[in-house]
Amino acid sequence: MTAIQSAPRGVDLVAIRLGTLLQRWGRERAGRRALEFERIDPRDHQRMLAELESARAQREAWVPRIR
Repeated sequence: MTAIQSAPRGVDLVAIRLGTLLQRWGRERAGRRALEFERIDPRDHQRMLAELESARAQREAWVPRIR
């Protein structure tokens, strides 16, 4: 394959530009969404994780084991 054959054609260039544009838009959107949420206090986060783990342990203790 020659260099001319392997070079991107017009449609390929449009697809590359569109992909780049969508990536940039996605990063900007993710950044805006991150700013919408309040910062979580690390202690609250640890407490929430402990509550989730406790609930999971209670569920596992209640469900009969299948052997």
